[in-house]
Amino acid sequence: MEKKTVIRDAADDPIIPVLGTHMDDYIKTHAPTLLEVYLTLQPFSYLFGSTAAGPQKQARDYDPAEPQYILLGIDDPRYSGGETDGVSLECRITANRITLNCYYMDAEGIHNYCEESEITLAGLWDYLRQIPKPYGCFCKGGEQ
Repeated sequence: MEKKTVIRDAADDPIIPVLGTHMDDYIKTHAPTLLEVYLTLQPFSYLFGSTAAGPQKQARDYDPAEPQYILLGIDDPRYSGGETDGVSLECRITANRITLNCYYMDAEGIHNYCEESEITLAGLWDYLRQIPKPYGCFCKGGEQ
């Protein structure tokens, strides 16, 4: 029987990993050492517009020495539309570091500036927890 680890956030509340999504196999394949961290982020999956992991052996630029990573595109409504149109947020997770990258794009959608901030896993949970949920999370059949 597999031993279950209880992971707790900054408020000492348990973060309940969710196993069984289609992304689990993807992470297991491309970033297996980061699977446990990824699972702790599943309660916030409604905020991830995109998920990627690597390095990927089939990629042209594959480098076996590159550390495993997970990239999460974060849908924070405060950074879309109006004055913040052209801004995208990405979280990059490796075994030794987690960064939030805020990309500023020009009118053609080309990244022309990136602001990188280091964050702890507990800090990432706290940040994701305070982002307003989209209305669909509260609709019949929506994720909560």
